[in-house]
Amino acid sequence: MQATSVKKNLRGETLIELLAYIGIATIVLGAIMSSQSLILRARQRFAAASQVEEQAMIIMSTIGHTIRNSGALSTPTNGLTAPSLHVTTDVPATTPTVISLSGTTLQMTEGTGAAIALTPPTVKTASLSFQNISDPSTPGIVQVKFTLTTSYSQGGTYSHSYQASYARR
Repeated sequence: MQATSVKKNLRGETLIELLAYIGIATIVLGAIMSSQSLILRARQRFAAASQVEEQAMIIMSTIGHTIRNSGALSTPTNGLTAPSLHVTTDVPATTPTVISLSGTTLQMTEGTGAAIALTPPTVKTASLSFQNISDPSTPGIVQVKFTLTTSYSQGGTYSHSYQASYARR
């Protein structure tokens, strides 16, 4: 009887093949991490933009309400631009109502009360102007312009300018 030898096909991985696998895995993981980083930055920018937009809507609503319900515009006078808005109201305790900039914080003061911040500490007001664009036949039309800015991680900054006009009733 003759002995037959059975050869097993034992094939091991060589060092070069292992290094190639590790290299490919590193490239794939690097691409995934890069994508994650881009997604994170985009999410942070979107969050910053949303915060600025939300604050702008609140500010526009507050300024519009103040102008529409005012008794008279004190500052700015017809045809002029001013860095603050001064209006009188029908309620003595809230006269004058002043909307102005204190550093980078937009604020409103009613009568002799304390100033109320219209922007949170994370949102800065870079510019603010009020222009009285009324003519003698209109009650009081004010054009409002301001720029809001916020910072987010990794040194990013989001800034947007807004403009609207409001008329007294």
